[in-house]
Order: sequence, then structure tokens, then C-alpha cells
Amino acid sequence: MSDSHNASSPASRRGLMVALLVIAVVALGLVWWKAGQANRARATLVETYGAEINEIEGALDVVLRSQDLTDLSPVVPLLRTLGQVKVLGVSECSKLESFQGVADLPALEAITANGAASLHSLEGLAGLPRLSEVSAPECPNLVSLSGLRDLPALEILDLSDSPKLTDTSALGGLPHLRNLYLANASSLVDLDVSGLVRLEQLDVSGSGKLAHLTGVERTVLKDLFLNTCHGLESVPKLGEVKTLVSLQLRNCPVGENLAALQGLGSLGNLVIGGVAGPADLAVLAPLTNLQELHIEGASELASLKGLAAPGLTYLSVTHCPKLTSVDGVASLKVLEHLDVSNNAALNSLTDLTNHPAIVQLNLTGCKSVTDAGVLAGLKQLGLLEMGGSGIPRPQVSTLKIALPELIIDLSGSSSAGPE
Repeated sequence: MSDSHNASSPASRRGLMVALLVIAVVALGLVWWKAGQANRARATLVETYGAEINEIEGALDVVLRSQDLTDLSPVVPLLRTLGQVKVLGVSECSKLESFQGVADLPALEAITANGAASLHSLEGLAGLPRLSEVSAPECPNLVSLSGLRDLPALEILDLSDSPKLTDTSALGGLPHLRNLYLANASSLVDLDVSGLVRLEQLDVSGSGKLAHLTGVERTVLKDLFLNTCHGLESVPKLGEVKTLVSLQLRNCPVGENLAALQGLGSLGNLVIGGVAGPADLAVLAPLTNLQELHIEGASELASLKGLAAPGLTYLSVTHCPKLTSVDGVASLKVLEHLDVSNNAALNSLTDLTNHPAIVQLNLTGCKSVTDAGVLAGLKQLGLLEMGGSGIPRPQVSTLKIALPELIIDLSGSSSAGPE
């Protein structure tokens, strides 16, 4: 029995070796076959669809340049053959009408379709589990957000400069969205962000027909840009957005009611422009965390008094026809940059006397400012812009002696002022 067992052992081992060799040959053949298939797919993508394919850390970044694609169904099987596509760019596919087919790329994290002239739908994106960014600005025929659903990872959505966009109801199904860019959506009338409970940044600047913006109190907005939203009279419960850090209201009627902003205790940057404005800045006194304040073209503003922002470092008050002095600036002890350019009636800088922190001062276009004597006491002043001011040349020379390191910018004027 022992001899029989010994005789069969070499045969068993030979059989096992043959089986392993067959498996290895099959596996190697499969690898070769897959490699050949991938090479053929790559060649087709490059030759037929103008693809640029880059591999980054085992994943693919693909850009398509095809004038024939109307959706992505023809290319997705080829892309799947290559591997995991994480980033897909289709900005140069001028006839692309939708993203149909792309749902079969489950590893996709970002898709870009900047300026896709024929894109009218976002259909095809639904259900992508890892998609975190959709960027499709400057799409002149995009009318709605239908197709944006079941996207648990979507955080960034950029559809700026889409003039036909009117339907944003799909936003309610994107609870993880953090950044939403709808600037220059010139046909947009209503926007409800109440379902975007993680929204941190919203830009609808230039959306001139926007009349209703609701639900902001349900968000955690940090940055809100409403510049040139001419049709927006108010934003309900804006004062309840305690997380807001930056608010821009240039040429937006919301800026007429500054009292509505008094609850924004975290606000650090405020831009107001193109409104009548208050007579002074006392209405902004509750905004004690302001670090930057920009006011442009406030027709009724006559005084800078009233601010109670000990950390304010940047103050710009320009094109305000009733402003005659900088009274109120003395209390802003850490103010470094003061821009009071193009205030035609401004004639007194007395409140700047011996200010301890001013580094940059802009008096461009302040024709009524004729006395620069107080500026000699600004020991930190490094840059003075005064083109078109009323400060005479002899005073400029005197100022240079007092502050030899001072840089004086006279651009915008043919002279330093009257002789």
C-alpha cells in the first residue's frame, strides 16, 4: 500500500502543476484580452471623440472634444472599459443636449460643461453616488434643474450665466449642497433654498428679475451675494442667518433696509451700493464684528459716525454726494485702509488727526479736499492716492518731507492739484 501511495504522488503533483499552468495561461490571456480591449477603447475615444485622458492616482480625468455627441451614451461604455472615471469634461462638445448615459460611471466625482451651447437638460446625472461637483456655467439653453436628484454627495453646483434658467425646484432634493452659483440667471424669478440645510455660499448676483428669495433662515450661509438683483425688495428672515460672514448688496434694494441686518452678529464683510442709504452709520452699530465695509453711491449718507466695530480694518465710502467729512473715523483704531474717493463734497479730514493705523488712503477725485496738513501725522501711511483731489502741489512737497517713505499716486489727474 505504501508503494502504491508513493507511485501516485508524483502523478498527482504533475496534474496539479498542469492545472495551475492552465489557470495561469487563461489568466494571462484574460489580462491580454482586457488590455487589448482597453487600448482599442482608448484609441476610439481619442480618434473619434477627441478625448484627452490622464490617469491620476489610479483614476481617470477625461476631457471630450466632439462636435457630434448629443448625449454621452456612445462614450460611456468605452470609458468604463478604461477604468474608473472620476472627472469628466465635456465643455467642448457643442451639440451636447443632456448628460444621458453618464449614470453608468458610478465613480464620477465631477463633471464640467462650461459654455455647452446646446445643453438644455441635466438629465442623466441622477443616482451618481459620488458626484460632488457639477459645473455648467454659460449654458444659454438650460431652463431647469430637472435631473438633479438622488445625488447624496453633491456639494458644488455652478450654473452661472444661464439666461433661460427658470425652474430650480429640484434644489429641494439636494440637502448636502454647500455652494450654489446662479449669477446672471436673468430669467430667474423665484428661488427657495429652504431645503439646502448645509448651504454655505450663494451667489445670485446679476439676476435682475429675481423677486423672491426664501428659506435662507434654514441654511448655514456664510457668503451671500445679491449684487444687481434689482427686483429683490427684501429677503425674509435674512437677519436670522447668524452664520453669515460676507454679504454683498451692491445695487440691490435689500440694502435700503439696513435695520434688517442688525441681527447678523457674525458679519465681517458688508458691501452696499446704489441705494439712498442712511444719513449716518449708526444703523450698523450692532454689527460689531465688521472688518470690511464698502458703501458706494449712497445718496443720503452725510456722516461716517455711528460705527461700533473695533476690528474694522477696511472702510470704503465712495461716490456719496452729501459726505463732507470723515468724522467718525477717529474711533476706528485699527483701521488700515480708508477709501473716500470720488466724494465731491468732502472737504474735511480733521478726524484723521494722528490716526495710529492708517496705511493706505484714497482721496482720488475729492476736489474739495484742499488741506493735507493733517496727513503729516499719519505715521503708518505708506500709500496716498490723490489724483484729481484739490490738494495743491506745495502741500504735496511738504508731505513728502514729513513722510519720506510715503508713495503718492497721482494717476487719474494731469497734475498734483492747484499751484
